Amino acid sequence: MSNPPQSSNPPADEGTYVPEFYTFAVLTIDAVATVAYLGDPEASAAASKLVCGDYVVYCPGDPQLVNPNAKYRQVCVDFVLPGPLDPSHRPDECFEASMSVPIEPQPSAANTPSGRDPLKMMHNPFPWTGAHIDPFATDMVVDPVVCELDEAEGKRYMRFKMEDEEHRVRLLNEEANRSEGVEDSDAVRQEDPSPESLAEKPSVDSTDSDWEEDEDDTKSVSEKPSVDNDGSDWEDEDDTDLIIRLLRHFLRREADEGRTTVTFSYDLSRVKDLKGPNDYIDEVYRITKIVEESKSRKQAAFAAAAQGESACDDGEAEGDSDSSCCIT
Repeated sequence: MSNPPQSSNPPADEGTYVPEFYTFAVLTIDAVATVAYLGDPEASAAASKLVCGDYVVYCPGDPQLVNPNAKYRQVCVDFVLPGPLDPSHRPDECFEASMSVPIEPQPSAANTPSGRDPLKMMHNPFPWTGAHIDPFATDMVVDPVVCELDEAEGKRYMRFKMEDEEHRVRLLNEEANRSEGVEDSDAVRQEDPSPESLAEKPSVDSTDSDWEEDEDDTKSVSEKPSVDNDGSDWEDEDDTDLIIRLLRHFLRREADEGRTTVTFSYDLSRVKDLKGPNDYIDEVYRITKIVEESKSRKQAAFAAAAQGESACDDGEAEGDSDSSCCIT
């Protein structure tokens, strides 16, 4: 998705954000909040009629720092499936059933095509049997904790995710070489056409940085000497400037308007049956259509206004005294 979802949730009372890293949560799209930036009552009314479902997601973490002054917080989430990844849903994208990570409990070893040991919860047991995390059904998206992994299990999941991504890149390269009749290719395919595809990819972008670094800034930080020419340490002002530059590097910028807005809850009991992200993709698509229709109405209104002004100008040039054509 090109636009990562965001959440309208404020920070929790204890000063933390939901979901925290390594935790599982329920994600629900807030359709009305998503289109609010349009300032279009008709779009808001249409969005209010949409029924959005609840989806269980896992929050693997984000290398960027949370901006405490931002109105919205962006979070990367991976969707939880009721079973192993089904490659038949996307036969042309080089997915395999083993490209998903099992969560304990599992009904049998046969239900884990990857052969990996299931991820174990740190405290409460996971409510569903046979569930897997799909590392490719990912999106960027923002109440106490029900299910979470400890740090070691969280890192183990990230290792599995990177292994699956690298394996899929190899499969995509092999498929591209076969289709082009080339056995050896130096081209490495970097893009991920999977649901970073979740809809238009209204974010889970994924972990790309949302800031643009000035080349001069990079040079000044990397080439800054540790001491002045006279051998003395940096001045306090220089140290402060360096810290500001580093924070600017890692601090996430505030989300742009138009991102899919979501709410989170740690109450997994509100979800009766696990389901994949297909319905989520459909919900985002329907919201996208509402936005497109709103923008089309605005463009039509501007065109009509411009046409009316043009007709009024023509009438004045011809000495037409009928003022009814003029737009006020």
